[in-house]
Amino acid sequence: MNWITYFSTEINYRPVTLLTSFSTFEIFIQQRLAQHVSNHNIISPEQFGCRKGFSTDHATYRLTELIYKAWNKKKWIAGVFCDLTKALESVNHTVLIFKL
Repeated sequence: MNWITYFSTEINYRPVTLLTSFSTFEIFIQQRLAQHVSNHNIISPEQFGCRKGFSTDHATYRLTELIYKAWNKKKWIAGVFCDLTKALESVNHTVLIFKL
């Protein structure tokens, strides 16, 4: 296969300009949505993922703080932790698409 044939096939055509403009639009929508959610207090304060200025460190600190407060008040403490690694792979995609 020569280079001219390789680059002229339709399969290998990747329009860079569309990707750049789409990502710019996507960033704009994400910023507006984040601002709206923040201004109207739509997301719970306990939501740490996918929020600017929050991380797993904040979630760990909050959990530790709640445990210590309960422990100092001699209350029972229980925790349920779910590992959702590869959760999407175990879902029937046909059913998921139908429900969406």
